[in-house]
Amino acid sequence: MNFTKINISMPVEIEEKLSNWVQNGKKSAFITECVKMRLEALEREKLEKDLIEGYSQKFEDAELWDITVGDGIKDEDF
Repeated sequence: MNFTKINISMPVEIEEKLSNWVQNGKKSAFITECVKMRLEALEREKLEKDLIEGYSQKFEDAELWDITVGDGIKDEDF
């Protein structure tokens, strides 16, 4: 895996909490994992939204077919 170095700013209170919970030398990995988890959540939210919109559109399209004339074939009970 390739890495890049970035410089971030955060509120002092957050950095203090981070320092209390995470050892020096492990902060990058901790922040990386937090960002990864948040990005995965955002991706899931977008996928869910896209799926709901897609299914909603299909349902609307299906409703249009309810008003079409039948094909002349009688329904049979099987």
